[in-house]
Amino acid sequence: MKKSSLLSLFLLATTSFANSSTELQNSSLVIYNQNAALVHEQRTLHLTPDTKQIIYEDVAGTINTDSVNVKFPSGVKLLTQQYKYDKLTLTKLLQAHIGKQVKVKLDKKTITATLLSAEDRALVKTQDGKIFTTKTKNIIFETIPKTLITKPSLVWNIQTDNKIDAELEMDYLISNISFTSNYVLDFQGESGNLTGWLTVDNRSQKAFHNTKLSFLAGDVNFASQPQPLTYKAIRATAVMQDSVAINTPFEGYHLYTIPFKVNIANNEKTQIKFLDLQQIKATKEYIATLSNPLYLQGEIKSDVMQQIVLEPLSEPLPKGVVRIYAKQGDQTILLGEDRIKHTPKSTKITLNIGKNFDLKVTQTIISKDKQKDSIASKVLYTIKNSSDATKKVTLLVPFSKDKSAKVFSKQKFKFTKGNFATFTINVPANTTRNFVAEFEKNRVK
Repeated sequence: MKKSSLLSLFLLATTSFANSSTELQNSSLVIYNQNAALVHEQRTLHLTPDTKQIIYEDVAGTINTDSVNVKFPSGVKLLTQQYKYDKLTLTKLLQAHIGKQVKVKLDKKTITATLLSAEDRALVKTQDGKIFTTKTKNIIFETIPKTLITKPSLVWNIQTDNKIDAELEMDYLISNISFTSNYVLDFQGESGNLTGWLTVDNRSQKAFHNTKLSFLAGDVNFASQPQPLTYKAIRATAVMQDSVAINTPFEGYHLYTIPFKVNIANNEKTQIKFLDLQQIKATKEYIATLSNPLYLQGEIKSDVMQQIVLEPLSEPLPKGVVRIYAKQGDQTILLGEDRIKHTPKSTKITLNIGKNFDLKVTQTIISKDKQKDSIASKVLYTIKNSSDATKKVTLLVPFSKDKSAKVFSKQKFKFTKGNFATFTINVPANTTRNFVAEFEKNRVK
């Protein structure tokens, strides 16, 4: 290293610094699905020609320092960047005060002395030259030295030749902050009202005040995922607003922007309403997925799943959990819940809510014929409806659609969802319906 470079580095440690953290002009936060967020901040700098260091306080403790994108005003040259965070401890305070004056508490009085060292006990020198040891708990500190940076901070070593009052802009990624989408569907028999909430879980070691907040729904590719940290207990709060988020399609994702500025504390969950759709057409379906008849043995009883199918919506839905509620008199009942993937607009949504108590399907093998070149089976299907209302039940029977495959039945069927022979049967209240189907297929050579 050249002598001039060594001199420059020495000057950085001995000349003045500027603290930019008190003049935040503007901030925004974009939260991603992958436990990450992008922070944007704009602050005012006041620099003089002898300023060699900028301490940028109050960055998130989970900052990814490699992601920092800072724009200095013209006339400022960045030399190096450091991340510093000195968690305040007695040991660090003692070390920072070595060679400096402190107060020392004695039995009946307090004196001023210079701290010489601090190991198991503190060694101090009084103003009249006496040297003695004392317990470290007897040392009284009047200030926190500027050499200790007690908030997560970026430290920039800079060069500037002018007095500068201008704006600094910075973007950086943080981890341990995430959002989830949660939905409530109030089911009303043939329609439903769908409400969406975005829940922010902030464990980033930073609070955000008066911040523009957005959520990017979609699976963004990150080169590496942040390592999860140990979570502490959190407080929970809800932000109830009549306004919903503004949805903007953006580069293959969907950007939801909250139309008001928010405050998000560290170690806190915040809920924000982002969707409110009324009177969505909804239908209830009963589906049983059965066994391949060519491999069926004996008799098998199967459950019937209840589903609620929503008509294609005018809005896209970020992935999340949908909870379905319905009214029974003046009482609200949870019918079930299901998880949806990222769903584009104009897409039919099917929600599995649980097994129907009163519907059961039985598959019984009647006969099976195994030949050298083919295999065939004859199956009795029985649907029992123990409820007091007629139910339309759909049976999905997995079976090949190749040229050699044949299905024979008096009960009408069609192939759906690929290789499913699909039978739809109306079963009156408190009755049982039966039908027989035969399946045949050539063996694979």
